[in-house]
Amino acid sequence: FSIGLELWLPKFKKSGKQIVLITVFQALLTTGVVFLLLLVFKQPLWLCLVLSAIACATAPAPIMMIVKRYQAKGQVTDTLVPVVGLDDGVGIIVFGVFLSISSSLLSGKDLDIHTALLEPLLEIVLSIFFGALLGIILEHLARHVFIKFGKHEKNDAYLTVSICAVLLSVTGSHYAGLSPILTPMVAGMVFTNFVNKESFKLQAKAVDKFTAPLMICFFTLAGADLDFSILLSAGIVGIIYVVARVIGKVSGAYIGAKISKAPKNVQKYLGLGLLPQGGVAIGMVIACTTVFPEQEGLFVQTVVLAGIVIYELVGPSLVKLGLKLAGELHSEDTTKKAHTNEHQEKIELSIEHSIFEVKDHQEEVIEEEKK
Repeated sequence: FSIGLELWLPKFKKSGKQIVLITVFQALLTTGVVFLLLLVFKQPLWLCLVLSAIACATAPAPIMMIVKRYQAKGQVTDTLVPVVGLDDGVGIIVFGVFLSISSSLLSGKDLDIHTALLEPLLEIVLSIFFGALLGIILEHLARHVFIKFGKHEKNDAYLTVSICAVLLSVTGSHYAGLSPILTPMVAGMVFTNFVNKESFKLQAKAVDKFTAPLMICFFTLAGADLDFSILLSAGIVGIIYVVARVIGKVSGAYIGAKISKAPKNVQKYLGLGLLPQGGVAIGMVIACTTVFPEQEGLFVQTVVLAGIVIYELVGPSLVKLGLKLAGELHSEDTTKKAHTNEHQEKIELSIEHSIFEVKDHQEEVIEEEKK
């Protein structure tokens, strides 16, 4: 849902084709490299398909954190942010198709066009439709209902509606057999493209409030299921997954940028910004554990989580390094700026309270005068 909120289409008007080309090249090359290397090391076909699809996904959270923390601006930053958002969209589509084929291989069903392509495509189309419907409802509430609320009531309303939208999209997807990742992403994207700037900011702020607790819950539960005996037996698979993904992302971003005639800085440093992995990959892992038998699902979860630990430790530093080499990091004291903003918010709140007190006093005076 938070990825969808970042996909504001006017951003992509100038460099739309370039961004699409880079996204497709790096996503598909990453999938191809991971798939081929796992196949060379004689891993089962279902596992090659699933891990190569999950390898596509990139985590926007640490990337956005670095961009905001250091006030990054420039060609690499302007390409990186939309590529990350679209990358997860491509990854979800690839994952939907590969997951369907993998589950058929594990269950022993005969593969045909209907199972391999039509079912996943129908799932994708229906997920987009359901997500768009939720996004339109959100937009309607923001435009016609929330606009009448005060500042604090708006914040509460956006927070409540955000949680409801995510829970509805995921629960509805589960019972209707739709994508629990694509549906909320489309809902966020539709919303962000039909509302004004103020509504977008309030919605993004509301999402930030409840994202962290959900991620903490997931990592706690996932950590409880992390089996070290499986991790040791999956050692070679984990190493291949981590190394092949790095090769695919860096080389894919370079080739895509070269073909689309992107600036030299984008060609050199964009790949370093695409290595963090987290949220979307976690969603894919959850989808695997619900579709696959317990042992297979646990194996995929262990390999991917081990990879995520490495990418989350190293990834943000590489994003920062890439933007620094591109000369797009600014040495502005963001901590001071944050304190200033916090101070301004406190002043605004105190002014609001004062206004309410004055109004109450005026009402009391009028009542006394009437008496």
